[in-house]
This record gives sequence, C-alpha cells and structure tokens, in this order.
Amino acid sequence: MKPRTGGVGSILKTLFHIVDVEYSWVCHIQGKSEFEEPYEHYNSLEKVIGLSQQFHFEVENYLQTLTTEMEDIIVPTERGDGSIQDFTVGEILRHVIAHEIHHVGQIIGLGKRIEQSPHFS
Repeated sequence: MKPRTGGVGSILKTLFHIVDVEYSWVCHIQGKSEFEEPYEHYNSLEKVIGLSQQFHFEVENYLQTLTTEMEDIIVPTERGDGSIQDFTVGEILRHVIAHEIHHVGQIIGLGKRIEQSPHFS
C-alpha cells in the first residue's frame, strides 16, 4: 500500500495500529504482556485481518466480564518518559474507543482521496 498523509503512514499501517493499540491496552488493564510484534510481520491485509480476528476473541471475552464497579479500578501506566500515571479502567476503555474512531475517520478520509468507498461489516 502506498504511503499517505494522515494516520500512521498508510491505510494498512493504520489498521495494524488500531488492532495493536486496542489489544495492548486490554492486555495492560489485565496485567498481561502487551503485544509488541512489529508491523513488518503483518504487512498484508490478510495478516492484519487474521491478527484482528485472533485478538477479537480475547478482547470480547474480557469486555463481557466487566462490571460497573471495575470501571474505577486504577491501572498504573508507564509514560514515555518513565513516569507513572494512574488511569481507571473506564478512562482507558473510553480512550481506546476514541482512538479507534479517530483512526477510522482517517481511513475514510484516505479512502476518499483515492476514490475508494470504505466497506464496513
């Protein structure tokens, strides 16, 4: 896929980024190791779709276990500068949702620039 302005460089890289960030945050909330494989291992649409499907089951199962009380659980999070910032589970999940909406909007914009209509199912 051609490099584009907006997103993280291309539609495919943006899709990979969305999948990576969603899964990594859900792992972080649960205290599990985050996903750290490079984009180069998933450099085709089929591979990104496969990764998304692989992670979907685990993310969905976690979300189905959430209760209202769990929304306020504090999750210490290391920032890029090494400092720790506390977020609640609810704050993290709302951030993940906003992040995905933001990047889907970028993908739609990129698609319009190359005159392709996005197909969502």
